[in-house]
Amino acid sequence: MSTPLFPQLFYVIVHFKNMAKPEAKLYKTIKNYPSSISWNRIENWAIPGIPDLLGYNKNQKFFTLELKWTKADKVRLSPFQVAFHKKHPEGSFILVSRSLERGTGTTVLQKSNSGGLARGRAHPENFSPVPVPGRRDRGGLERGRAHPIFLYKGSQVLDLVDLGLKLEPIATGLESCIAVLESYK
Repeated sequence: MSTPLFPQLFYVIVHFKNMAKPEAKLYKTIKNYPSSISWNRIENWAIPGIPDLLGYNKNQKFFTLELKWTKADKVRLSPFQVAFHKKHPEGSFILVSRSLERGTGTTVLQKSNSGGLARGRAHPENFSPVPVPGRRDRGGLERGRAHPIFLYKGSQVLDLVDLGLKLEPIATGLESCIAVLESYK
């Protein structure tokens, strides 16, 4: 005899809702960062492509912010998200956070002073992903770890899709990205 469907379905829905996606963690980081921006999260499943956040800054300007998280240099945007940013190139931004641990089965190692490899948490540009057998990527924004953050204008969306993080951002680092959004006119 099988178990009723409703409790199983309820467990799946509750379990899914309690899972923290990397973008949700990125949102918490932005929301908790001290700034003069008023943030509103847009929870919208009815209209695809609408950005994640609506911001309002000290210059009395509204803008949208799409949050993206990636393990590699490629940034994945849906066709609807691309279309939104093409239609609204001004007042729309894309904030991308890249994991320090890039890809399954990799860990982040850096060159030590002796020339060998050592685990470390120095500046992300000093890191090289080196495969470690049997180690799985934890992914997500982990507490106490700085992840590279990049800000792009909505008008850069097609280049961002083509070039990924090789595209020159308008700001790097959370403090710099927030400063650009605070001063947006």
